[in-house]
Amino acid sequence: LVIVCVVCVCVVDVDECVLAAVTGLQACGSGALCTNTPGSFTCSCPAGFVLALHGHNCVDVDECNFEDSCRRELGNVCVNTDGSYTCVCQAGFREHRAACVDVDECVEEQHVCVGRGECENTLGSYRCVCQRGYRGNGTHCTDINECLSGDHGCDVNARCGNIIGSYFCQCLQGYSGDGHSCYDVDECTQDNRLCEHNCMNQPGTYSCVCSPGYTITADLHNCTDVDECVSSNDTCEQTCTNTAGSFLCSCRRGYQLHIDGRSCVGQCAFGSNFGQLKSLFSVLEWIFSHSQLCVCVL
Repeated sequence: LVIVCVVCVCVVDVDECVLAAVTGLQACGSGALCTNTPGSFTCSCPAGFVLALHGHNCVDVDECNFEDSCRRELGNVCVNTDGSYTCVCQAGFREHRAACVDVDECVEEQHVCVGRGECENTLGSYRCVCQRGYRGNGTHCTDINECLSGDHGCDVNARCGNIIGSYFCQCLQGYSGDGHSCYDVDECTQDNRLCEHNCMNQPGTYSCVCSPGYTITADLHNCTDVDECVSSNDTCEQTCTNTAGSFLCSCRRGYQLHIDGRSCVGQCAFGSNFGQLKSLFSVLEWIFSHSQLCVCVL
């Protein structure tokens, strides 16, 4: 006797996705797409989301962490959104015809730099720098005294004068030029009336020199005659007569002026005054230089 038992069991698949909708119990988390499978279900996420580790909920993907599309364009910055991202122009740029262009703050904000600062536009920004002749951080600038710091180009024969934001060079008296290059002025050739007698040019000035027999006056320009007869007792042996710039010696009656122009020699050269003639040559020279005949009276 053979007994065969056949048991048929009908298995009906449960659609968890539908069941969840009826019961209110979510098979997949919010935002996830539920897909029924034989005996189970799967959860999937729309673009821009990924399943969490437990496989039921969707979490947003931050595309800005790895998306390069925004970085390809200058001035773009990536902003993450729910399930996506967008590219916006970063600070210092603005959108123009689907592109980001630099904003020139120096033109649009003319007073962005104050305190003697000048605006220099940079890519996506700007900077303030102090004007020439000033120092500082660009927004707070102070004047540079080039004359004290030595940061000037004045000639050694020029005066440096500081002014706000700059300086000037002025040639010293007696020099001419633009202050950066100065050359000596020859006053003697420019004006022949500076000195009564002789003018001597010197670096930056001049001096007056008197001819022999004259001395400079207090004004340092004019000359006055020197009375040699008064200034010196041994100018002439006998009689001294002052002349313009010089003097003349003369002798009393009975004497002749020696060839030295100062001494006097007795007219009877062979008399008792013979000792005044130092040598025979002097005697002969004296005789031939005079037309008078000496007669000695004993």
